[in-house]
Amino acid sequence: MVPRSSTSNCDRYSAFAVYLSVTAAPTAVVNVNINMSELRWRGTATGEFPLIASVQEHGMLNDALESDVARINLLVGDINSLAGMVARIHDAGKTAHVHLELVGGISRDGAAVQFLAEHVGVDGVITTKSAAVAAARKLGIASVQRFFAVDTHAVENAMRQVHASRPTEVEVMPGLMPRVIRDLRASIQQPLIVGGLIRNPDEIDAVLDCGADYVSTGNPALWRRRRSRIHTRVA
Repeated sequence: MVPRSSTSNCDRYSAFAVYLSVTAAPTAVVNVNINMSELRWRGTATGEFPLIASVQEHGMLNDALESDVARINLLVGDINSLAGMVARIHDAGKTAHVHLELVGGISRDGAAVQFLAEHVGVDGVITTKSAAVAAARKLGIASVQRFFAVDTHAVENAMRQVHASRPTEVEVMPGLMPRVIRDLRASIQQPLIVGGLIRNPDEIDAVLDCGADYVSTGNPALWRRRRSRIHTRVA
């Protein structure tokens, strides 16, 4: 087992993250030319690939199914298409999480979570709602409570919700926030997912070094691992 690296890789992104948080347009789309030979992501303590595929368009699902990720987040779909999409994900040996607030044709309450669990067969839900987290726990499926770290008040409020609702995992966005990631890692017991504005392998390494357990991304080029350079970090 290769020891976890120092926080230098994390720290060197701190200043850039501050700049990015006040200058980047949230909806900007950047084409990134990724040199796959540079990928060096470590696995989790169990050797699991730490990337999660966020499928934002129907056409992205095939890439996700053929990738190295173990989990696919569905941020697209509706009441008519979700069951088929989830079945394809399961047939590929992967797990499916559905973003409750982004799919169409269902409400955002406990009844919707029950429908997704019992009739669609999802493995978990992603939500900003504490009530949906509670419903998922009652139904025995996983829950990811997502929040946006727009300021200190938002982070503090989110932590109160997390401690009260007890989700399976916590996701913070945007991802390039080194100090916030370190603080969250120190204050919660759940696995920590980060996502948003992460565009290249160095940034993925940086947030993992800061304490994130997983990185969710909608960039298919980042869904494959370089097996020759993967190493396992100490939890």
